[in-house]
Amino acid sequence: MRCRVILIERGSRENFGGLAKLSFGGIFMVDSPVQRSRGIRDSIPLALADWCSCAGFGESAGYEIPRKWAELYVNRSIEDIYHFLKERSVSFFPVVHWVERGLFKPGNSVPRFHMVWGTGKSLIDSLVSHLFSGKNADRLNVYFDHRATGLLTDRKRVSGCVAKNETTGRQIRISAENVIVASGGIAGDLQRVRRLWDKSLGSPPEVLLNGSHINAIGDMHDAVSKMKGSLTHLEKLWNYAAGVHHPSGDMAFHGLSLVPPKSALWVNYTGKKDRVTSSDHRI
Repeated sequence: MRCRVILIERGSRENFGGLAKLSFGGIFMVDSPVQRSRGIRDSIPLALADWCSCAGFGESAGYEIPRKWAELYVNRSIEDIYHFLKERSVSFFPVVHWVERGLFKPGNSVPRFHMVWGTGKSLIDSLVSHLFSGKNADRLNVYFDHRATGLLTDRKRVSGCVAKNETTGRQIRISAENVIVASGGIAGDLQRVRRLWDKSLGSPPEVLLNGSHINAIGDMHDAVSKMKGSLTHLEKLWNYAAGVHHPSGDMAFHGLSLVPPKSALWVNYTGKKDRVTSSDHRI
């Protein structure tokens, strides 16, 4: 059955792809052809054990869905990611990177970080091109520059959403048989990050830099919560101690992420009093 799809996109068409378009373009995959070609012995049981080690899934209620997601991801990464992307003209660097190895507990036992040729921009450009030229492109309607502001209900069932054109201010109401919320997380709201900071790590740093998308502010999480939808583990934030201020005034809301080697990395800006190291607790 061919369904019609309506996508509410707060960004402009030229920025379609969000933070992924600005990313390094690395993808976690398990037992891939690239790994095998480099002699890397990986397996689904090993990857799932590594994932569970890092995630720290507990036995209390609320961990069932995250655990099922982990199982689904490691079992389907080749079919649903590798082959899907290869069929859409995405290629991978022939060396698999080894990141998130773990410090206080085991992390990735083998290299699994697959880099896309052309980084995240190439990845998104390819997917967007196929999205708008595919055989079902006539069934897709994208509302760019529209912000979803709430969800609609009909007889206790989510039946659509309300969106506002951020250029004209015009409001629209869209009805749908199924509604998927994919709003980019909450880390764009630094005050929310502070409120949800894992207290076992101490207090949040004095300086926080936004390494997320500026529109990932959790407003749709709030909308789901109002509908009594299930929100869990928002405090499980993955904050990197590798951020510096963006040197461009046009990107003042963003932090730059440094990817250091094992040795210490020092960065010194002329005219600045402070010196930033890779061990600073900043995101």
